[in-house]
Amino acid sequence: MNTLIVLSYPDLDAARRALAELGTLRDRHVVALAGVVIVECSTDGQLRTHAVDPGRVSSGSLLDSVVAHVESSLDAWRERPVDDALTDRVARKARPGTVSLGLAATQLDIYALSAALAPLGGEVADTTLSIDDELKLVEAISNARDGSGERGPATD
Repeated sequence: MNTLIVLSYPDLDAARRALAELGTLRDRHVVALAGVVIVECSTDGQLRTHAVDPGRVSSGSLLDSVVAHVESSLDAWRERPVDDALTDRVARKARPGTVSLGLAATQLDIYALSAALAPLGGEVADTTLSIDDELKLVEAISNARDGSGERGPATD
């Protein structure tokens, strides 16, 4: 069974950086990707969907390769579509002016995933993780965004 995680980012560059991190995690066998979808939602609510072949997610420079690959992936996607349920679920969670990155994983290490994605910011929009694992991911991103690591007890 796949685990779904949808993260929302302010722009396509942030989503590309997250995609590069996923490639690194995949190369280290920390995550096994079954599907990856990027959904851009313009400020007027128009959706643009990019299906990414999880076997070709690169840990190298994506600024050059992803744009070219996304276009070729769309043609391949029409022949061998990414799970429609993943695409639909990510698209439903898209908010105007954001870019959503949805991933379906057959295996993942939530600690490594959280550590890799937290510095990129964004928000957790949807998951099928357990409550505890989702909280780990949300807290890691929040702590990185707030510039705080593990917080100790409050002092007066």
